[in-house]
Amino acid sequence: MKYSTLLKVSPPGGSQNTDVAFDQLMDALVGIEEADPFVEDVDLGADLHAGWIEVRMLVTAADQGEAAMHAFTALRTAIHALGGITRGWDTETYSLQVSPAATPVSA
Repeated sequence: MKYSTLLKVSPPGGSQNTDVAFDQLMDALVGIEEADPFVEDVDLGADLHAGWIEVRMLVTAADQGEAAMHAFTALRTAIHALGGITRGWDTETYSLQVSPAATPVSA
């Protein structure tokens, strides 16, 4: 089943680094999307003033928990590929939402 995921992350250094991190993160996530058959439709949004990047992706998984873990792992992999550190995320720098992806109605 496909799940829609939304992760909000704050880049290291806060809002002054968001615009640079945004471009680099998108490139890294596109690479993961191309290599991982379970990840698709990666998209980013940002609130540059507040210093948040929103990462959306569709994840194919058996359930919501697996989808959440896969999306989280994809994002952490992208950040690590850029030399970033994600230590402490479990308490302070991200939020994650997962819901079943909308299914198109056939005519």
